[in-house]
Amino acid sequence: MLEQFQDVLKSYLESNKQVITVAYSGGVDSTVLLHLAKAYCDHSGNPLRAIYINHGLSTNSDTWQAHCQSQCNQLNIEFTAAQVKGIEEGQGIEAAARSARYEKLAELTDANTLILLGQHADDQIETFFLQLLRGAGIDGLSAMPVYKQDNHSRQYLRPLLSLARGDIEEYADTLSLKWIEDESNADNRFDRNYLRNQVLPLLKQRWPKSQSTIARSIGHIAEHRDLLDMQADKTLASLIAGESLDLGLLAMYETAWQRVLLKKWLKKLTVAQPSSAQLQQLLLQCVDAREDSTPVVRWGSVEARLFNNKLYILSDWPEVSLPTISIEIGRTLNLDSYRRGLGELSINASSQNSHSLQSQRFEVQFEGFSRKFKPPGERFSKPLSQWFKIWKVPPWTRGLVPLVCIDDTVVSVGNAINENVSNDNDLLGDFKVEWKHQLHYKMFPFEQ
Repeated sequence: MLEQFQDVLKSYLESNKQVITVAYSGGVDSTVLLHLAKAYCDHSGNPLRAIYINHGLSTNSDTWQAHCQSQCNQLNIEFTAAQVKGIEEGQGIEAAARSARYEKLAELTDANTLILLGQHADDQIETFFLQLLRGAGIDGLSAMPVYKQDNHSRQYLRPLLSLARGDIEEYADTLSLKWIEDESNADNRFDRNYLRNQVLPLLKQRWPKSQSTIARSIGHIAEHRDLLDMQADKTLASLIAGESLDLGLLAMYETAWQRVLLKKWLKKLTVAQPSSAQLQQLLLQCVDAREDSTPVVRWGSVEARLFNNKLYILSDWPEVSLPTISIEIGRTLNLDSYRRGLGELSINASSQNSHSLQSQRFEVQFEGFSRKFKPPGERFSKPLSQWFKIWKVPPWTRGLVPLVCIDDTVVSVGNAINENVSNDNDLLGDFKVEWKHQLHYKMFPFEQ
């Protein structure tokens, strides 16, 4: 078992300076994992540590933590215990605990860490059936990958994934290792326990080789998933247009491919995945939408919006009512304090011109798009609403563009000076507005 463990570990370990961290629960799986990691690190020189996540769901949680601390002390392994709060028993407790556990592991480690997880082949099969019963697609039915990297750039490895629970327990007994038993593992109210204790033993009784054949099927599904991912990545790259997805190009593909590409894009954006029904609504309302329609599809805190035949995804988009703000010549206004991402804005003028402008009362406004504006180099004045359409600025972001005004006259839009105002007041070249922001404006006049 040690040799097999080492072969898997070497395939993913970057160097002997990378920290190996064992997610240590005290159960037999993570106990064997800890001892295997200890044997490897004693030879390789890699730093080794263990982290125990105390969910507080059992009255024995503190006793288990003390056990893990004691075992690590005996093995001379750096040990960290962390409390996770806010998880309540009931439906969804397993998923909530898992999510909290990964968040805490990411918080306690850095990018130079390889985190080892103790899942094995039996866990893999349980995960497969849980996903199957939820109606999962190819991603879910691929079950757990041997290696993954999360949104925090944390690396996770499951080096025991090809080993059966019985083999791990036999190894632990041979070495007389000490571990704890979680009493909740016998509670069949939890779906995973019901599968483990009731369903899978019946399958094994009827089909003794079911574990290896199911594992082989999972491997085939994962292989096809990987091939599909590679093809989807290549195709998706041609559809992405800045922060949006080109729906005209997406519509050229079959509906099944549209679903795959949309899910892939949403995954890249690290937003919550829609349900199958929500994804279908996204296809119907956006991909097949009329050219002038502006549908909005929502799921959780995510919104999908259509503009100019391109799909935009907004996550936790704040609806902020921005006030009118006074600003003086030569001063910098911090707009981030009103809405994150707006950055800062300043008005500057030449020394001989600044004195005459001191009497003017400048304001920064975020509305009033019916007012006329003439951008530099253009022949005609038009209402701002028309210019926003010409510049292809999405409607939901137009109210974030700062308008520098004197009374009701627009002096500048973003960084662009109104040529009508500049010519009338002989300010051209002497008067400058500088807007430094963190928004995704690429079209004139908002580029920096």
